[in-house]
Amino acid sequence: MKNHATVSVYVLDKEHKISCPPQEQEALLKSAEYLNKKMQEVRSNGKVLGVESIAVIAALNIAHELLSQAEKTKSYCSQDDIENLLSKIEISLES
Repeated sequence: MKNHATVSVYVLDKEHKISCPPQEQEALLKSAEYLNKKMQEVRSNGKVLGVESIAVIAALNIAHELLSQAEKTKSYCSQDDIENLLSKIEISLES
């Protein structure tokens, strides 16, 4: 965790502090913004209650987008990329 800074991101009006290398901070902020948008969309539908359920539905929607795009380009993400994304989601949910 050397050379990591703590970055505050907001998802559904809740602050989450994430440790992140300086060179990845911009990507983290964009990812959090995208996740927040997707979770707000799920919440605005009014059919899903609870932050955890909203997060799961949003994560499934994002995973579907990712896999659909990969199928279109016939270029799949590496296992490391997927694990990195899942790790970031888990960190956000733990906060």
